[in-house]
Amino acid sequence: MKNHKGRIRGFCWCKKAYYAKALLKELPKVCFGMFCKDGGGTSGEMSMVWENICNKATPQLKCFCDGWSALSLFADLIKKLGEHDSEDITEEQFVEILRQCGFKDLTPYEDPNRNTEESNNYRRSLEKELLTLEKRCKEIKDKLST
Repeated sequence: MKNHKGRIRGFCWCKKAYYAKALLKELPKVCFGMFCKDGGGTSGEMSMVWENICNKATPQLKCFCDGWSALSLFADLIKKLGEHDSEDITEEQFVEILRQCGFKDLTPYEDPNRNTEESNNYRRSLEKELLTLEKRCKEIKDKLST
């Protein structure tokens, strides 16, 4: 088993990161695992990706063999996911589950090369607005599918 001492539970919401536009061809994903407190890497990382199956975004847990020891530390997360078995949870729902399990949001929302107070405040307001709109879109989709 790997040594995860000094590491924290964390996640990175890729589509919310400042570099998200460069990932357009990749599947939507949220990476999570055991991260160094100072941002110096990980001792075990995995991801939840959303595959398009029958025109529906379906979550899939992906973990390479070097992340299995970290995955073994997340029994609470696996149990929570088990409560949503056969549900196509969204990225937003998965991030909320991670937060409930004590994972810290390590997403780099702001480009470290562009860091002014004005641009940060504007970006935060846009992110809040986007989250509200995404939630409303999901509510509408849910109502239309019933």
